[in-house]
Amino acid sequence: MKRRDFLKLGALAAASAQAKQFDAAAQAIFDEQMGLCANKFGAFYVKTIGGRVVGTEPFEGDAMPTVLNNALSDHIQNETRVKYPYVRKSFLADPSNPKPQLRGKEPFVRVSWDEAIKLSAKILKENFDKYGSEAIYGQLYQWGSLGKVGHSQRTAKRMLNALGGYVSELGGYSYGAATAFLPHVTGS
Repeated sequence: MKRRDFLKLGALAAASAQAKQFDAAAQAIFDEQMGLCANKFGAFYVKTIGGRVVGTEPFEGDAMPTVLNNALSDHIQNETRVKYPYVRKSFLADPSNPKPQLRGKEPFVRVSWDEAIKLSAKILKENFDKYGSEAIYGQLYQWGSLGKVGHSQRTAKRMLNALGGYVSELGGYSYGAATAFLPHVTGS
């Protein structure tokens, strides 16, 4: 290859790379969108650029908008968020032999959402059929879900009720602990 051809090729490659960077920047600038959304705290606008949530703005009709929705983009795009369902390798190979001794010692295998739902439904049905609803403890730790979209505890309990019921708690762990020790601290 001649030196002149090499320089032409290099210039062409550099121009192409700059054009791609310009295209990406233009897409980011012109792909900004706002959409009206709602969660348990009320209505708000979500701002996206290139399909990524970058912020929220209060809905003009909300007299007392909350700042809790400002954390929405962190919840959706946090690097610690589990984006796909995973199953322990040996459990996936043979769910009837779960090998609890391998928990924490073997890798997880990514599965499709459909496969994860089918596997979960199968195991839940097997436990209902084998042990009855009195063996299903329907507690789901809820505190971490406050401020996020949806109410996972209520949703899970509705599903368990539809399947035949479950064992519930009275109060909660904080209230239950308080009822046990407060009489010794404050008297009866």
